[in-house]
Amino acid sequence: MKTQKYLREPQRFLIYDVRQYNNPLYEPASDRKPTLIQNDYNTEIPILIDYGSGITKAGWGNSTKPDLSVQSLLSKSKDSKTSITQALTSSKIKDVDLFKGNYRSPYERNIIQQFGLLENLNDFIFNEIGVVESKVDHPLIITEPVANPEYCRQNLLEQYFECYEIPSVMIGVDTFFATFYEFGQDRYQSETCLIISIGHTTCHIIPMVNGQIIFEEIKRINVGYFNSFEVLYKQLILKNNHQKHHLDYQTVQAIHLNNCSVAVNYDEQLKYLKLGTDGFQNKFYSNPIVRENNILTDLECLQEPIYIDFPIQQKIIDESELLRKQEIRQKQAERLKEAMQKKREEKKRAHEKELAELESLEIKFKEDQQSAKMVIEQYFGKGKGIEEVRKRIQKVKVKLGFLPKDTLEEDKYTLINIADSQLTAQQQKQKKLQIIQKQAAETRAEKKALEKQKKEEIIKMKTSNPEVYLNMLYEKRLKIIKKVDEKKKHQQELSTRNSRVNQKRMQTIAQLGASEKIGKDDNFGMNDEDWNIYIGIQKDYESDEENQEMKLNEIEIELREMDPNFDDKIKIGEVNPYGLSMQEPFIELSVDRFRGNEAIFQPGIVGVDQSGLSDVITFVLNKFPAETQAKLLSNIRITGGGSVMQGLAKRMERDLTSNFKVGSVVQVNLMSEPIFGAWLGMQKVYKQYGNKLNDYFISKQEYFEKGSSEGLFKSNPFSNVVIPY
Repeated sequence: MKTQKYLREPQRFLIYDVRQYNNPLYEPASDRKPTLIQNDYNTEIPILIDYGSGITKAGWGNSTKPDLSVQSLLSKSKDSKTSITQALTSSKIKDVDLFKGNYRSPYERNIIQQFGLLENLNDFIFNEIGVVESKVDHPLIITEPVANPEYCRQNLLEQYFECYEIPSVMIGVDTFFATFYEFGQDRYQSETCLIISIGHTTCHIIPMVNGQIIFEEIKRINVGYFNSFEVLYKQLILKNNHQKHHLDYQTVQAIHLNNCSVAVNYDEQLKYLKLGTDGFQNKFYSNPIVRENNILTDLECLQEPIYIDFPIQQKIIDESELLRKQEIRQKQAERLKEAMQKKREEKKRAHEKELAELESLEIKFKEDQQSAKMVIEQYFGKGKGIEEVRKRIQKVKVKLGFLPKDTLEEDKYTLINIADSQLTAQQQKQKKLQIIQKQAAETRAEKKALEKQKKEEIIKMKTSNPEVYLNMLYEKRLKIIKKVDEKKKHQQELSTRNSRVNQKRMQTIAQLGASEKIGKDDNFGMNDEDWNIYIGIQKDYESDEENQEMKLNEIEIELREMDPNFDDKIKIGEVNPYGLSMQEPFIELSVDRFRGNEAIFQPGIVGVDQSGLSDVITFVLNKFPAETQAKLLSNIRITGGGSVMQGLAKRMERDLTSNFKVGSVVQVNLMSEPIFGAWLGMQKVYKQYGNKLNDYFISKQEYFEKGSSEGLFKSNPFSNVVIPY
């Protein structure tokens, strides 16, 4: 694959460096708690709450910054001791992941809809900032979004006055408070500017002319910061599924804030990432005059991919740890040997007991044939005689070592050399069976001879060519490890009832246990020995697993004797048992760096059928006269949590410059406090307006007199306007 040529060398970061970012979420420190509780005794100090669909900020009016900043998320949890279901805020939950777990927000889009969850959130806020009693005896200044529906405001006031018994409430728009903090009182009443509020799930374009908000020209886009982050998160998990244990919610959030950007020209940026500088070798870019007239993208604005490395975590094992592991392996080998010896002794005792019973049965047959015959038929089956008893005695004696193994071979194939004409139908069947058994025995004997020959060759190789022998041992060890892992995987699949492996096993067992005759003559299970098939299957599996463990221990003991560096190689083997390439894993951020943030300018990326931010701004500005339009273009202010996206101002300047006539001055600036500006603006209003604010508060007495009617709402310089029906 051809490597692209870029203007600059792509940057590489360690994941640990990426995770370091300024987290805007915090709770009051323990040493500040007494001061906060002291504020509760002064009922004149207001409580300021900036409700945001992403982050909620709250604090006392005399604080220099919000006392509390938490995500607007809650999760239901049942206490194990009291069995009471309680709502936990995101700050009380470790490693919040919006895409996993049962997290809910009081908001739908940017409007409060779940007032039960809002009550849980308010309980947490009042408790954390030091309100001691359930009654909140303080004035309240809160924020709401632009064009907040009347029924939402009514439900909110109902909760404050009836649930918390708050004496008075003032309501204002978060963006207007942030603008007041940025400009101050005098400029707020006279400024002409275009305010762009990029929130968690929405964007608002708000024109302000001579200190007056032009409400009829305010526009909303149903895409926000969260949508851009969601695109990045899903793309990274989809493309780097093998690294998803590293890509938790907090890490991707840090990547989004630190390493993602808004492309100045999205199409040109994609072209640069695909073709490098080779994609710009044409007349438009080589000729500076043509290039300037066509307003082409400055190559310096294009950005290269970023690589984030995930270093392999290897345990540093010292000599004492290696000795401890070696002792554990030796103990395991001894335990396996003891278990095998115990099984042998149990089998020996069982054979000795069986031999004693069979010999006593043979003696009993000599004394009383009739009663002995009944016992024989019960033991060996109907129609069996004393010959079966004697054969079984001989087999048991061979197993116990009382007779040589050849003894059985002599009497095993007695019918092979006899002609079929001299045999009965039953004996002919037995003859066929003996022929098959003899062929199998000869095959096993040949196999044993070959194995013996191989062992002799291996012994010779060990002395003559030790390096080849050592490599062979490593290969054997690797094969056994793979086989053991496959067995474990197979066992896990068997534990799942509906898995394909388990269903296949059940079919095999059913076929093994089925009779040749199907239907009325199916008598499987009538005899106890029919069920031995299940015991045999399980027994073979267990013994095979034990043998693999034994072989592995034997090979490792031999490897330690021959290779002094074996334990050092084990260090790598524990992390990488199959000898795969040990290069450090990484993820590449190329298109993903820009695609998520581009959703604000192209909402179709996330499935929203609306115009993008630059197009809507152009549409709004074209509604104003040329003089006012020029003033608005030259004073665009961006606020809201989403304004922290890198490259946002440059992109807007570039788009608006191309959308308006030549010579138009486009100036885009970020407000000084994009996240906490609304709360700080409320605090500034409280300090500068003083007693004048009393006219803007809705009192509890007015609420109980008028109810939740339209006449209850009081407009102020920072509020929405309510248009009567």
